[in-house]
Amino acid sequence: MNPSSGRKTVRKSGAEQPRVCHFGAFPVSEAYSRNICVARALAAGGWEVVECRAGNSGSSWQRAKSCARPLAMVGALCRLARDWFALAIKHLRVPRYDVLLVGYPSHVDVFLAVALAKWRRRPVVMDAFIGLYDTVVRDRGLVPERSLLARVVRVWEWAALRLADSVMVDTEEQADLLAREYGLSRSRVFAAPVGIDERVWGPTPLPDRQEEFRIAFWSTFIPLHGVSVVAQAAAILDNAGEAVRFEVVGDGQTAPEFAAVLDELKPRNIVWHRGFKCMEEIVRLAARAHCCLGIMGSSGKASRVVPYKVYQALAAARPVITADTAAARRVLTDSASALLVLPGDPEALARAIARLARDWKLCNRLACEGRMAYEKHLSEDRLRETLDSELRRVLARVHGGGQQNGPAAGASACEQAREEDAAGGL
Repeated sequence: MNPSSGRKTVRKSGAEQPRVCHFGAFPVSEAYSRNICVARALAAGGWEVVECRAGNSGSSWQRAKSCARPLAMVGALCRLARDWFALAIKHLRVPRYDVLLVGYPSHVDVFLAVALAKWRRRPVVMDAFIGLYDTVVRDRGLVPERSLLARVVRVWEWAALRLADSVMVDTEEQADLLAREYGLSRSRVFAAPVGIDERVWGPTPLPDRQEEFRIAFWSTFIPLHGVSVVAQAAAILDNAGEAVRFEVVGDGQTAPEFAAVLDELKPRNIVWHRGFKCMEEIVRLAARAHCCLGIMGSSGKASRVVPYKVYQALAAARPVITADTAAARRVLTDSASALLVLPGDPEALARAIARLARDWKLCNRLACEGRMAYEKHLSEDRLRETLDSELRRVLARVHGGGQQNGPAAGASACEQAREEDAAGGL
């Protein structure tokens, strides 16, 4: 349940809470829980969360695909006009707030958000969790990189990022990329963990060791997941006679490539449940596995992200094997809290799986240390702390001239903003 549903949270007695307006035509779903987790973390951090949301006109993936099909853009623009009209009307009824946070995906709604927030003289924080150009053009290849449309997407993202007072992403590597490519001050871009539902994803004991070592891999089959690497590694282990079994769940853009590799190599140790499953089924998949796989892609984007599946597996106390990247090494240590392998290398993945399957002590150690790494770097507590600190920093910078830091600065900035409201009759 979204803590911001029902329009606003209950205010605590005593000192007035800071208030954030969670704005946009953003999705709230169990599969992509970013917006739900952000709202919950803010509420847990003492913020009153007021939701100003239009029924979203499609997922971020659907919005991205519309960029590649000019005819689809016409329908998308009509839905956008409908959403913006609904948002503008709802915003009129939103009580005074201190910060406006544009939910993910934010690259479209931030233009309306800035106009509405500036009318109230309020700062805007944009959740740029999924980079527009990086996703549509580079990673998924929906638009040719040298095309006019690709240039439009890049200019659009440049304008969107510059409008916001602060930009939120999920890793420091993503923050560095945006600051570098779009000429943003690095201090205006911050990283906050993705967030998962810890009521669903909690630690469970490893299943008993049986004849087969079970590996779980769930995926939306986007390029950075490197699904063909998993199929090739399965074939290598099958040919070597290793007693392992892969259980794969998912579908998506690179599913035909995955199917082609399976058809060519014909590994007997892999079961593919093609299609999307509910979160409860994914939790059960992880629970019956001895090991979970992260991402294996070798793209630039793959090197900058720690995906949902890694958060989920670590939270469930499952040993994780994932690509050895800068983003992964920021939160994981090879052979201590996870096994990190060369991206795009099926031989390296096969060796890591065989190593883990033969070493039960290592399996248990990775499960324990991986869970500890999750709690230290990726948990709801870390998300809460980061959001509270960064939103207060934005308030202090915008209303306090950038001279103060910390909770006291954020509180005084809230008070100053509300005094300005009273003086201006807002």
